[in-house]
Formats: sequence, C-alpha cells, structure tokens
Amino acid sequence: MGVYHSAGPYRNLLVAAVFRLCEIERRAVDVNLIHLLSPEVGSTLMWFLRRWSLSYLLPVERLYSEMSMALLTAFGKDTEGALWTMNFLLGKIESNLRSFYCETGLIKDTIQLLIALCDMKEKGSCVVKSDCLLNIIKLQSTMEQGALPQVAKRGLFKALVLVGSAVESQARADYWAQSNAVLVAGRCMLRLSSLLLSEGTTSSHVRKPLTFRSEF
Repeated sequence: MGVYHSAGPYRNLLVAAVFRLCEIERRAVDVNLIHLLSPEVGSTLMWFLRRWSLSYLLPVERLYSEMSMALLTAFGKDTEGALWTMNFLLGKIESNLRSFYCETGLIKDTIQLLIALCDMKEKGSCVVKSDCLLNIIKLQSTMEQGALPQVAKRGLFKALVLVGSAVESQARADYWAQSNAVLVAGRCMLRLSSLLLSEGTTSSHVRKPLTFRSEF
C-alpha cells in the first residue's frame, strides 16, 4: 500500500498529461490541422487509456480487499468525475473514428478502448448516460459506405450489445428502440444524400435545349 500511495501523485500527473494531449489532438482536428498529428502517438494514447480505464475508471469495489479512497472519490460509482471522464473518452473516440478512419492501427486501438469502457455493468451504466454514445452510433450509419473499417463496425456493434446488457431490464427496451431509431435515421439520411448527389451529377450532364432568338 505504501508503494501504491507514493506513486499516486506521479500517476495522476501522467493521466492528466494524457488527457491534455488528447484535448490538443481534438482541437487540432477541429481547426483542420489533422495533417500535423501522428497516428502512432494517437494509437499510444488509446492503448494507455484502455489500460488505465480497465483498472482505475469505475473500479468494482467487491473485487478488491483494499482500495484508495482518493480513487473512489475521483472515479468511483455515481461520481461526477467518472461521468466527466466517460464523456471525455467517448468524445475522443468519436473524434478518432470521424477523422482517422483510414488509419487502421489507430482505429483498432480506439475501438478496443470503446469496448473496454463497456465491458462491465458499472461502466456500461455510465456509458448509456452519455450523449456521446448516440453520436458514435450515428457515425456508423451516416458515414459513406466502406469508410469505416470492418474492425470498427464489429467493435461498435459489440459495444452496443455490451451496453445494452448493462442497462436495467425496465429501460432496456427504450435503449434498443433509441439505438435502432438512430441507425435507421442515419441510413435514411445517407441514402437521401446519395440520391441528391446522383441527381445533381446527372442533371449537370444533361444538355439544355437550344433556344432560338428571332431576328425579326
């Protein structure tokens, strides 16, 4: 326990630095500076956050004989810190999927982080409270067909199932209905956009009828 507590401040500084770096990446994406970002650094961040979240975010108290009260206060069940962190991580996951879908390694690590955030009931119950989850679901149905790698699609559906199993039985039907509605709406919007685009392309190739001006 002495080693655990003595390492606490350094561990907290490391986590805070990783969070700041994630926020810098997200802001760089927002201002179209994505070409300055390194996918390798992004993959390392996702790997670290996955390992960290498995151990420290919403820890299951019954699995441990002793736990740090500081950890439980910051990231324990029903705490503001846990909900804020979950929203932050889901927002970063959404940003990666939207902006780095061509980087297979980064997307794979991002999806593994998403699954890690949903793999236990305590975490899944927190994920379902976040609006970012619906935004991630929308990505799968609104992005162009084939844009997201298959590993990302499989991971998204796996995360949906894990979260659905964590939802209380009385609210489970509402969760699936809402998720399905988002997916269907996204597919309809994508289909409509493709139809409008095809019509615009077709009309641009249609020759306008000739008009003759009378000279008399």
